Amino acid sequence: MKISKILSLLLIALLILTGCSKDDNPSSSEGDNLVGTWVLTKIILTSLGNTELNPQQVGFSGTIIMRSDRTFSATFTDANGPRTDTGTWSVSNGKISMKSSSGETQVWPFGITGNKLTIETNLEIPNLGNIPVRLEFTKQ
Repeated sequence: MKISKILSLLLIALLILTGCSKDDNPSSSEGDNLVGTWVLTKIILTSLGNTELNPQQVGFSGTIIMRSDRTFSATFTDANGPRTDTGTWSVSNGKISMKSSSGETQVWPFGITGNKLTIETNLEIPNLGNIPVRLEFTKQ
C-alpha cells in the first residue's frame, strides 16, 4: 500500500478518535477531547525497537480535523502532493472507526494522553516493507 493511502487511512482513524464516543454518558469528555485539529508529529516503528521518525524524514505530513458532528477531513501530503479525504467517524471499545466518503471503513486501536493521540496500524515504508507503527498526532 502506498504511503499516501496509508497516511490517509491514518488521518481518517484520527478523526474518528477525536469526534466520537460510544459512551452512553453524554457528559463524557472523551469525545470532546478528540474533537479538534490533529497534526501528525511522530511515526514510531514498533517492530524496530520503537525507532522514532518525524514525518518529514519520510517525506510526508498529515492533518486530521475531527468535528463534533462526527465528521472528519483528513489531508496527507507526500511526494505526489496533497490528498484529502472526508467522512464520518465513531469510537467503540478503544478503537476508532472511520468511514471515508468513498465507502471504505478502517478501524484502529488508539489512545489519548493529554494533547497526544496515538493510532496503531501498519505502514508501507520504502526499503522496510509493511511494518507495524504507532502514529502520534498532536492536538493544535
